[in-house]
Amino acid sequence: MEECINQIEKFLRGQMSKQEENSFKESVKSSEQLRSFAFIVTLMVKYK
Repeated sequence: MEECINQIEKFLRGQMSKQEENSFKESVKSSEQLRSFAFIVTLMVKYK
């Protein structure tokens, strides 16, 4: 779970290579859990 959150934060900060970003986007499409975490973390960052 912590690794997922770190990956999401890295994506949101624009700290991923293009290849990492593409891989992350594919993972989000195929994983309901990662998609949920991404939604929650994005809201937390946005309204911090």
